[in-house]
Amino acid sequence: MLAFVGADCPVSNLYLPRLIELEKKYRAQQVQFLAIYPNEGEDLEQAAAHARDRDVPFPVLKDVGQRLADALGVTRVPTVMVLAGKKVSVAETEADGCLLDRGRQATKSDVTYSKHVAPILQRHCQACHRPEQAAPFSLLTYDDAVRHGRMIREVTAQRRMPPWHADPRHGKFSNERRLTADEIDTLTAWVDGGMPRGDDRDLPKPIDFPKGWSLGTPDLVLSGLSQAATFCADSSCGIGS
Repeated sequence: MLAFVGADCPVSNLYLPRLIELEKKYRAQQVQFLAIYPNEGEDLEQAAAHARDRDVPFPVLKDVGQRLADALGVTRVPTVMVLAGKKVSVAETEADGCLLDRGRQATKSDVTYSKHVAPILQRHCQACHRPEQAAPFSLLTYDDAVRHGRMIREVTAQRRMPPWHADPRHGKFSNERRLTADEIDTLTAWVDGGMPRGDDRDLPKPIDFPKGWSLGTPDLVLSGLSQAATFCADSSCGIGS
């Protein structure tokens, strides 16, 4: 069985424990599982480290040039294929995961990362997409953005990201992360244009994000519960992590 997975894809990482369970179940029946890493931005060393950290018990392979993924029509991770030459009741289901990282496709575009995309990611994404925060990967650098560019285009166009569920018909919020139509068009144009870097002199000044509690130190933290509880006398701070 071929399991196409990705180190940075949250859907793939959620599915991986189930794959490990299935491999243990069918190992005695001589079913061979292979973990295939097709993303352009993940080299063999990164794939091996990810598999080791996740306790993957079966062999790990790097799909160099995405030739195997292309031959089998794989466009997302996770995608699993069983090749046994036998008919099954459900031959194929739609994969619901992260688009493959295809890397940069060299084309000419006036929309660049440094001048147009970095400010959008800084305003709307980096609060969560940075080390030790809630998001599963970082978006602090050009390489980060290129690695996830195709997924950025998809989830922003579908308004799945940034996550913001407040109804705009019922008030405005000072911390609203909703993208404007122009910002979404800019991100789409950048990806479709080959994700050019541009001139680093156009980059916005990096944000000096606070360390630890982003809304202030809580007056009291209670641990040992199912979830950490925080209390602030003046309601000036929020739930921490």
